[in-house]
Amino acid sequence: ALIGATIFILLGLVLLVDFAHSWSETCLENWENSSNSNLWQWILIGSTGGMYAATIALTGVLYGFFAGSGCTLNRFFITFNLVLCIIITGLCIHPAIQDANPRSGLAQSSTVAAYCTYLIMSAVGNHQHAACNPLHNGQAQGTRTTTIVLGAVFTFLAIAYSTSRAATQSRAL
Repeated sequence: ALIGATIFILLGLVLLVDFAHSWSETCLENWENSSNSNLWQWILIGSTGGMYAATIALTGVLYGFFAGSGCTLNRFFITFNLVLCIIITGLCIHPAIQDANPRSGLAQSSTVAAYCTYLIMSAVGNHQHAACNPLHNGQAQGTRTTTIVLGAVFTFLAIAYSTSRAATQSRAL
């Protein structure tokens, strides 16, 4: 199950990057084809900014609720995720990456950052140590249910996107 879960998470990440790239391409093409409207530019900027805002907000919540004293493992994973998010943001705007693919950018890295932060939130939210997990004491059943529903929705969307993408393009997964 551990190997299958790892493969599913990596496949979900690949699908998210593909979706973010397609979304960015669509927004850029529509912006370039529109004569005097900057609507698509603002949609792309807003969605990218929203993903980074969600990442920052979730990271703050994770530090606030799950990284108390004695919770060094949680603090390590939250900090490690934050460092990786900063690294992928820097890499996506690096000149070598931009030379190889000028259409790659912050939209893809913001999507990956938000997804990875969600995975960290899910992991620390399922941690059994009661002192490091305020959801474990039984009073936050709604939050646990919300996490399960979000995971199920993402799973459904990933499967739906992968099948529709494979049906419309021969080079897709």
